[in-house]
Amino acid sequence: MTTSQLVDCPRCRRHFFASQGCCPFCDRTGSGRVARFAVAAMTPMVLGACYGSPKDSSETGFATTGPQPTIVGDISGKAGVLIVEAGCDIAWDMTGAQCDGCELGWDATLSLTDEGSCEFGEDTTGVFEVLDGAAYWKGSYWGAATTGGNTVSWATNGYVYGTGGYTYVYSGSASY
Repeated sequence: MTTSQLVDCPRCRRHFFASQGCCPFCDRTGSGRVARFAVAAMTPMVLGACYGSPKDSSETGFATTGPQPTIVGDISGKAGVLIVEAGCDIAWDMTGAQCDGCELGWDATLSLTDEGSCEFGEDTTGVFEVLDGAAYWKGSYWGAATTGGNTVSWATNGYVYGTGGYTYVYSGSASY
């Protein structure tokens, strides 16, 4: 098994594997389709853990420890997914408000746009969250994320294998 080197695209400044030949995020080759959005599959992830212990009947409550989430404001941007086997992509406008208890998380709506090339897709709602340098939609991994200056961008490095055995590549960016 050979490991491919990770390189930077000089055009869109995203990372991709050199073995792919050219950047899948801004490559305009192949059947005239534009891989505008590399939004990988929403592979279910098991997130969460048990915190604390069962409450004893003599206890009156649990103390809140640790820092409270920072208020970052509403989010607005674009999200997309390239479905490799279908040879098309889906594009959404993203809007939302910071969710309760989230540091970088929003109760968001993805509204389908006509910018995608797939003849299917739909509006959807859920939580978009950035945790430990990764972006998640409804708990499913979308890709590596970078934040700073009240912006977030994300992209799948390689592919995400998900629902129906399809291969997905996710990407997007938003301001908050």
